[in-house]
Order: sequence, then C-alpha cells, then structure tokens
Amino acid sequence: IYGFEYVETDVVFTSDGIAVLLHDGTIDRTSDGTGSIRNMTFEQVRQYDFGSWKSEQYAGEKIPSLEEFMVLCKQLGLKPYIEFKEGGGYSESEINSVLQIANKCGMLNNCTWLSKNTTYLNQVLAVNPYARIDYIVDPLTSADVLIASSLKTDTNEVIIGADYHDITDELVDECFDAGIPLELWTLDTSSIMTALNPY
Repeated sequence: IYGFEYVETDVVFTSDGIAVLLHDGTIDRTSDGTGSIRNMTFEQVRQYDFGSWKSEQYAGEKIPSLEEFMVLCKQLGLKPYIEFKEGGGYSESEINSVLQIANKCGMLNNCTWLSKNTTYLNQVLAVNPYARIDYIVDPLTSADVLIASSLKTDTNEVIIGADYHDITDELVDECFDAGIPLELWTLDTSSIMTALNPY
C-alpha cells in the first residue's frame, strides 16, 4: 500500500486480555476518552473515537485489535514490526498470546519483534527461535552491540534499532564486525539518509 512493505505498531492489553494497538499506556492522547488501557475491557475501549484527534477524516475510528491488524497485514502483503514497550509490564502469557495471534493469522515468520527490554525478546525467542529481533537502543553503545549479538540463535536475524543522531563510524564498524544490521529512526528527509554511513 503506497509502496510500503513494512508497518510498525505497539501492542498493549485490555483488562480482559485482548491485545490492541496503542502507543501509550492510556487512551487520553489518542481518543475522546481517558484512562489506562489495562483498566478497560475491550468492549469498553471500543466505545471511544480513536480517529478525530488526528483528523475529522478519521472520526469514529475504533481501536483495532492485534488480530484485526494481522489479518489486514496479511491481506495487504505488509510485514509488521510489533513493539513490546519497555515498561509495558507484559506477562509471559501475554507475549505468548501475541505470538499465537501472529501464528493463527499465518504471519509469525513475517514479523519483526521490537523492544528495549531483552527479557521480552528472549521470551519471543523461547517460542520462536526463528524470530527476527529488533533490539531498540537509545543511545547506541558498544555494550548494546554485545547484547544484540547475544540474541542471535542459529536460525534468526538480529538488528539494532537506534536514533540516527547517535551513530558514529566507530559504532557502525562494531555492528559490521558483529554482523548486526542497523535500522535507524526518524529519518524525515532523503538528505538525512544520504548523509549517513552507507552501512
């Protein structure tokens, strides 16, 4: 869609254990309601408008479940990046349920799993050692390259996600030597991208 192959989202849980797409821990900023998502049932949170804050064009948009998102990605041929927020408080069973949803939708091996929290990433790998892992760091350090390397299995790919402002040629060399690709944010112009180290 629009030439994109990948799409990123954060996942959080309602009080009745439904995985939904939401960046924040509350619905205050992105809906016409207020409160912690973990204190609301899926039925309750679906009553709110999650579109008007962005534009009247999206008025009445409901918060999507992770399963709805996965089905749409499958239909459009998109590869999802799923982020477990560092302080998201996910239980092992919640992470497992996210992987089960991806598997049910035939998307398990099309996903990249992101987090700053290596506990969550290791839980993903315990279920799926083939999982593509994006270890998020801010800022990137030499120690992070070693941590990313520790997330490698014999069958997966591990990348580092970092702010492009923090990247030096020395750190790029360390990633190259470790066989760890870099994916950077937030590059808003082509001139920023072309000025970066080509690795």
